[in-house]
Amino acid sequence: MDINIRTILAGIGGVTGIGAVISFLQTELFSSPVTTSIALIAVGILILAITHRTEDKAIRNIGVIICSFSIIASVLYGVISLTSGTLTVTLSLAILTTGFLTAAYISQTERKILTQKKLSVLSVIFLCLFAFTAVVDAVVSEPEYNLELEETITEVESTDYRSNYIVGTLTVSNPSFLPLDTERQSYRACLTGVDFGNDTEDAEEIERVLVDMRLQTERIPDPLFFSTKVDVLFGAGFADRLEEVGVSVTDIPVVGDTRCPDSTEQPQLTIITA
Repeated sequence: MDINIRTILAGIGGVTGIGAVISFLQTELFSSPVTTSIALIAVGILILAITHRTEDKAIRNIGVIICSFSIIASVLYGVISLTSGTLTVTLSLAILTTGFLTAAYISQTERKILTQKKLSVLSVIFLCLFAFTAVVDAVVSEPEYNLELEETITEVESTDYRSNYIVGTLTVSNPSFLPLDTERQSYRACLTGVDFGNDTEDAEEIERVLVDMRLQTERIPDPLFFSTKVDVLFGAGFADRLEEVGVSVTDIPVVGDTRCPDSTEQPQLTIITA
């Protein structure tokens, strides 16, 4: 192959195209990883269709490289984002390998699998699919969160991911048919009405911490396909210090409010819900 200015520019275009794909995966432009994956496939096929309008082999080959890299990146990104474990990634790579080797074998025969008409139809299909998912992604970009508080701090069975005490349940719903990214939620809370006395070690420090706490939920599945419920946790360390001064943790009422009260006559845990 003769190396001329056209070949050099085509090569540079291929390198920058691959760089653009990698950069796009790091932008987090869309809420759902499905939309990102479809966008990459649509752009890859569109580039392949455009480059195959020319008779120049170098430009055509660059189009194949960019399209192939986009498909591989989109599939791996989608699989890693939507599933867990290396087995799924391995199976995806095996399927991609089989597909590309089959396409390479067919391309050596007289049969043409990359006709201009087929590429144009595929481009339109995936661009329309991307436009649809992008609109849905923009309209419904976040899960819905609904917090239900317990009447009192409740003792539950502890696990590796949960303490012995919870103060409420958070229902996380996905209003979209696309899986959405989620984040572990936390709520500001304050515990008032507890007298630690002067004999308690670090009493002032404990009181300062209790009036400005952050209570976290359990881990939320990410991404979220449908809906789930997770508990809002009350730290076991806080409970231990309360038991030391004779306060029964499970007798402390839990209320929701827009601000923390300055003081209360009896122990009370206030969760800031707005």
